[in-house]
Amino acid sequence: MLPIDISQQQYALLGAALLATVIAMAVVWVRAHRISSRAKAAPAEDAAVNASIVVYSNDEWNSLEQLLPQLLSQQTLGQFEVIVVNEGESAQVQEIVSRLRLEHPNLYLTYTPDGARNLSRKKLAITLGVKAARYEVVVLTTASASIDSPHWLQRMANHFANPQVEVVLGAAVAAPGDDRLWGARVRAFDHLDEQTAWLSAALGGNPWRGTEHNLAYRRELFFRNKGFSRHLNLRYGDDDIFVSEIARKANTVVELSPQAMVTARGICSPHFAGENWRLRRFTRRFIPRRPWLMSSLARWCYGLAPVAMIAAVLLNLQSRHCMIAAGITLLLWWAASLAWLPAIKALHGRHLCLSLAPIMLVRPWRLLSRNITALFHRAKHYTWE
Repeated sequence: MLPIDISQQQYALLGAALLATVIAMAVVWVRAHRISSRAKAAPAEDAAVNASIVVYSNDEWNSLEQLLPQLLSQQTLGQFEVIVVNEGESAQVQEIVSRLRLEHPNLYLTYTPDGARNLSRKKLAITLGVKAARYEVVVLTTASASIDSPHWLQRMANHFANPQVEVVLGAAVAAPGDDRLWGARVRAFDHLDEQTAWLSAALGGNPWRGTEHNLAYRRELFFRNKGFSRHLNLRYGDDDIFVSEIARKANTVVELSPQAMVTARGICSPHFAGENWRLRRFTRRFIPRRPWLMSSLARWCYGLAPVAMIAAVLLNLQSRHCMIAAGITLLLWWAASLAWLPAIKALHGRHLCLSLAPIMLVRPWRLLSRNITALFHRAKHYTWE
């Protein structure tokens, strides 16, 4: 067998690095362009749509004290009500709701029974809230959210004036300055990468997930799907497995206008980020459509491209042409990271210009490490655990 010329090996590796860079850049650009374009699009015409806001709370009375006035001051053409569903009875939550109800009779409180066992208490809470809703459109959020715009509900509800629309997916951004611990930039990018994956898929006609902080659907659709009956044995899945069951290209709209954004506290904290990744990794196995595979491909292409470039250069440090080709490929690789900037701006993400390239470089390896760690981490995913 004839020996392969070193220059051929070099250019094969550089070709692989260039191809991987182009694939990563293309995937990121498409995702960022979709999200940026939707965020800049003119909002739907205001319509008088009646809606029920269901707020899930895990005894977060201090957060409710800030959130409820924001919800009750929403400016809409239609009528609305606010239903707080708390996990178990709480004297603090009862006191806050009772005080606000004196001026806002459209505010209600219900709670899950303390003795509920072998079922997802969160899914039970949402089910109780949807059943208690008077109006056809149900908009869900959580006590940990902050609604910064008085037009949030109007932006989310407008789409339901079209009878074909049954699901509206909104976005949730991390609270500014909420995470100041080591690795904050990495966690901020993790949240951005995860959110752009399912938002872009929905904009491309393949919705499979939403966020618990900003999600709306028709009450009739919830009952037509028999609620969460297909996965009642799972603790989670209310905004990914369930959305994958009810959302289709023809009945789903993504709302990304600045006024429809919700700020969520704690979503980038080290504990929440780790737990959220583990539960999402588990629940996605129950989702038949797998658009996140394209995201995985882009991550690995971006992570492996510099490895191929370094290997090509090390084969022959004297090759001038190889050095020039590697330099051009490296510039393209760096430019691929900047393709994220429109999505970061549209989703009000943390400014990561100089950090993007190194964060993206180590991300696939970090996820691989998490996958290995998860094999030895027993998480409670089923209701009987």
